[in-house]
Amino acid sequence: MISFKYYFLAITLFLNLSSYSFNLIEIRSIFYRAIESKKYNELLVNILDEYNDEINPLIKGYKGVAFMLMSKHSINPLQKLKLFTKGKDMLENSIKDNKWNVELRFLRHSIQSNVPAFLNYSSSLTEDKSIILSNLHSIEDLDLKQMIKFYILKSKSFDLQEKQIIL
Repeated sequence: MISFKYYFLAITLFLNLSSYSFNLIEIRSIFYRAIESKKYNELLVNILDEYNDEINPLIKGYKGVAFMLMSKHSINPLQKLKLFTKGKDMLENSIKDNKWNVELRFLRHSIQSNVPAFLNYSSSLTEDKSIILSNLHSIEDLDLKQMIKFYILKSKSFDLQEKQIIL
C-alpha cells in the first residue's frame, strides 16, 4: 500500500513537471510576441495568472516583465508608471531571491536595455550581462539557450566581441 502511494506521487510529480516545461516554453514564446503586441501581452498576463508566483520565482519574474510590457501598451501616463513599478518590483524580488538565475538576469537585462533613460532603471546592466555571458555555456535548457543567444545577437548592448563568444 505504501509503495502504491509513492508510485502515484511520483507519477503526479512527473506529469506536473512535464506540463510545467511545456508551459515555460509557451510562456517564453508569448513573451517575445508580447514585446510588440498588446494582444500577446494580455495573453501572457492571463496565462501567468494561472500560476502561483510565490512558489516559482521564474513565473514571478515573467509576471513582472509582463506588467512592465503592459506599461508600454498603456495610454495613461499614471497607469504606465504604476504598471512599470509593479512589474519592476516583482522582477527585482524574484532576482533578489535567486541571484544566479540566468533567465531572470536575461529578463531584467532585456528590459533595462530597452526602457527610456528617465525611468532610471539601468543599474544592473553590466552585472546581468556578465552573469549571462559567463553562464550561457552551462545552460542545459536548449530553448532558453537559443532564446538568449538570439537576444544577444540582436541586442545593441552586447558588443561584437561578446557576440562572437556565443557563436
